[in-house]
Amino acid sequence: MIKKIFIFAVLTFLLIVISNTAKKDSVDTIQPVSVSADVIVNEEWGNLRKVVIKGFKGNAQEPFISRDSKYLFFNDFNPNDAANHKKMHWATRIDDVTFEYKGKLEGVNGSGGVDGAPSMDENNNFYWISTRSYFEDFITVYKGKFTGNEVVGIEKVTGNYQVKKPGDLHFDVEVSKDGEELYVVNSVMKDDAPVEANFMLASSNGAKLTQSTISSLNTNSLEYAASISSDELEVYFTRVAEVSIDADFGIFVAKRDSINEPFGQPERITSVGSGFLEAPAINDLGNLLYFHKLDRNKFSIYVVER
Repeated sequence: MIKKIFIFAVLTFLLIVISNTAKKDSVDTIQPVSVSADVIVNEEWGNLRKVVIKGFKGNAQEPFISRDSKYLFFNDFNPNDAANHKKMHWATRIDDVTFEYKGKLEGVNGSGGVDGAPSMDENNNFYWISTRSYFEDFITVYKGKFTGNEVVGIEKVTGNYQVKKPGDLHFDVEVSKDGEELYVVNSVMKDDAPVEANFMLASSNGAKLTQSTISSLNTNSLEYAASISSDELEVYFTRVAEVSIDADFGIFVAKRDSINEPFGQPERITSVGSGFLEAPAINDLGNLLYFHKLDRNKFSIYVVER
């Protein structure tokens, strides 16, 4: 039992950081971003706005906007929840900043402590991270089919992309619009915290792919929460040097001119501000970027536009 509790703590390291960070008050304004001389700044985005989910009063994070822009999927982790559970919810679009809450997303929420990091391709193949079977097989990437009100046909994503060692795990997944590629996060844990977190490319059936196109994304910092544009020429993600209360969480974008070449050097998006903010999600048209951030001890979803 002690071993399982330890592993569960490792699996939910981001939730632990969130809980600690939530003890600090923050304000619902743009906090200035200070970048070093070696960081490329991206100033394409602006008009920061808070997203309203009508009928939902809890914490909202890890947003994903469906490729047809009809649906918002998100998680509900509460910094004050001692159980550290995270479950999936969904809402339908009213306008760019307003959605109508529909409830928990049926089919995806299992018995494990974490069901999160939603993503979906243009054919409604739904992917997410679940810890429901980690203690038996180390698998955390799952998929199913979104019907318009639930996810059915649940199965594990197996293949040679998998990690098979306690303390190593995949904690994020993003699928490309065409459903061909998965951007999976590999992590290595030590003393309940990540010492490595990097992206790995895999096919939708779990085969590890050539990694050369994403070589510019991975550094000695932690990289996770990818969002790939519909044309696959831009990838957005979170980067942080280390897991700590006062960490500098940044949202970055890397670009390329064709899908056959590597992404260029990442650029930090300044309009989102600073503080505890993560999980960018680009919409299909590429003009709206959603993400979550912590304000006044509560997670909310925000959006910038270009």
